[in-house]
This record gives sequence, C-alpha cells and structure tokens, in this order.
Amino acid sequence: YTKLLSTSNQGLNTVNLCSGKSLSIRDIIELLQQITGHTLKVETDSSLVRQADIKRQYGDNQKLFSLTPKLLVPVEFKETLKWMVHST
Repeated sequence: YTKLLSTSNQGLNTVNLCSGKSLSIRDIIELLQQITGHTLKVETDSSLVRQADIKRQYGDNQKLFSLTPKLLVPVEFKETLKWMVHST
C-alpha cells in the first residue's frame, strides 16, 4: 500500500488491489480442504440461489502494476489461506 501511496501521480485514482485471478467459492473450499486435510460436505440450498448471482468475479490489476512498476507479484491466494489457517 505504501508503494501505491508514494507514487507521483496527481489527482485521485481508483485501483483494484487484487490478484487478477478468478476463484469460485468451490475453488476456495478445495484449497481449504488441501490445507487442513479435512473433507467438507457442501450442500447448496437451491431456494437461496438467485439467477442474478455472480458465478465468478475477479479484478483487473493492470492499473496497480502500471502505477507501481516495482511491485512484486501478488501472493498466491493459497498461501494467504495457509497463513490464515495456521495463524489462529
């Protein structure tokens, strides 16, 4: 964040702080199963699923990297999940 705040661009900018990769809830559940060694039984209540629900969503981080060219590649989401699981 400090690299982004210290850029010399004038004015306000909206920047996506994201990996630029798409992950579904099912992807995240599979990663958590790998990390924890637990098997989860996931059930979907079809009465709660809406047609307008977004199946996959991801952000575009090109502006972030254009404003901070020396920024390191984002940490993989799996590594973030590992850190979260093992830090509790």
